[in-house]
Amino acid sequence: METLTPNYGLRKQDEDEFYSETINSDNMDIIDSELKENADNIATIDTRLDNKEILNAVTLTAAGWSASAPYTQTVAVTGITAGRLPDKIIPQYSATTATAISQREAYCMISHYDTGSGTITFTCLEDKLTVDIPLQIVGV
Repeated sequence: METLTPNYGLRKQDEDEFYSETINSDNMDIIDSELKENADNIATIDTRLDNKEILNAVTLTAAGWSASAPYTQTVAVTGITAGRLPDKIIPQYSATTATAISQREAYCMISHYDTGSGTITFTCLEDKLTVDIPLQIVGV
């Protein structure tokens, strides 16, 4: 009695059957089709990963915050859509130690952010940043 493999449904002949070129050919067609589908899926994933490396450089400026708490600042980010979060937001601290420390402390004041169509709005609940912080937005 003929059986099928569990994953791809390849036909397996019984030990007492003569070799069948038809069965072998059918199995090769299944294997070829599955390999092609896997290759296409890998190419799609590669494209998605490549697109995640798109960087947007923005700067949160000390002067750009709203006047009262909670303080907000909206920056333009190419490719971002409402509800879609970027993969990473990376602060680009100064090479000067004192400035870098101020930027790091200020960055910690950011409570959260929300995305809109082409924008990200950052929110500081209590205190607003008093230094400019350049950011790289990854994966939009």
